Amino acid sequence: MSATPEQNIAWAHEAVATHHEGPHILGTQGDVISTIDIAGYHIDITTTIFSTWIVMGIIFLIASILMIALATDKFPKIREMGLHLISSLDTFVSDIFGDKGQARFFLPVLASIFLFVFIGNLSGLLFDYINFGIPALHAYLRPINSDLNTTIVLALWVVVSAQIVAVMRKWFFHHMGHYLFNFSGEMFIEKAINVFVGWLHLIGELARVVSLSLRLFCNIFAWVILLAVMYYIGESIPHTYGIFGGVLSLPFWFFELLVALLQAFIFMTLSSIYWKEASVIEQGH
Repeated sequence: MSATPEQNIAWAHEAVATHHEGPHILGTQGDVISTIDIAGYHIDITTTIFSTWIVMGIIFLIASILMIALATDKFPKIREMGLHLISSLDTFVSDIFGDKGQARFFLPVLASIFLFVFIGNLSGLLFDYINFGIPALHAYLRPINSDLNTTIVLALWVVVSAQIVAVMRKWFFHHMGHYLFNFSGEMFIEKAINVFVGWLHLIGELARVVSLSLRLFCNIFAWVILLAVMYYIGESIPHTYGIFGGVLSLPFWFFELLVALLQAFIFMTLSSIYWKEASVIEQGH
């Protein structure tokens, strides 16, 4: 039975006073902070939702500054960095699609995916250190991609949108026939094999959701546990007044900066590949 919001907050405040035994290990989904009623429906506000609002606010602020920098002569350094980032993403996505026009059609969405995952990961590292310094904030903040619900929704959106692109490019019956009724081939045995292969492709789309979501979740969740354990070990060393916890976890924190960038890059790359495959019209079908 899940804890009430009041219990979660009370436990977090108790951790400040008692320094509970063992590191603070998050669950696979956010804890409920509060519940609001809208038209008779009870909507839980979890630590993940609250943290996601903060991340979205950070992204909106960065995007606003970048737009001002690109449209005016203000913030020349930010303008240069923004142009370099856009140019690098444009080149990378174009290399994947092999068609600059098609790549630029998907570029705004792919860049948004990259920035959301990357800034979400970076803010997660920041939330971790804030929580180490103020344990009571564990009841409010958590890395958003350490919640399995977040990564599943992201993966579902990528895979479903790829299917929508495929339907728009190939039409519904042609596209679904590739999965369910792929009778291509000349001989009966060849047709039978292709039907089975089509079913495997359909299962593969479901597997993409699982692999895409678990890859991001497991990497981020693992770093949350690693940092928590290292901080707890350092904090437990006698006669250090808890200061060594931050020092011991700092090298791992910098390593996780690389993981944050790498996972955002991998997620964007796989999304690009899925959408490229969805855009290709096979010859002879």
